[in-house]
Amino acid sequence: MSFFIDKDGIAHIFDPVLPGINTTIDWIDNKLYKTSPISFKAPARWSDLKLKWGYLKNWVRSQYKTHLRQKVESLLRAVNLTYLVDMDPLDFRNAKST
Repeated sequence: MSFFIDKDGIAHIFDPVLPGINTTIDWIDNKLYKTSPISFKAPARWSDLKLKWGYLKNWVRSQYKTHLRQKVESLLRAVNLTYLVDMDPLDFRNAKST
């Protein structure tokens, strides 16, 4: 699935069965994207600071999952802190997202 963002900031979905450069160029040049059934306002680009903050949060989460999760979750279960950890990790209906 591909997106084309026009000058107004509207994203149009281009989902050909067999993508090819010529069909994409024709789709853009002939303004066929305006007939796309799915189009939406594209989100604004993040500033450099917000982008770096997102990368930092992602790195911290991955470090937690890799190095601390096994140690910390057992302690949280011991003190019954259900806001931060699932008491029964195999209870898939009530599981928190990771």
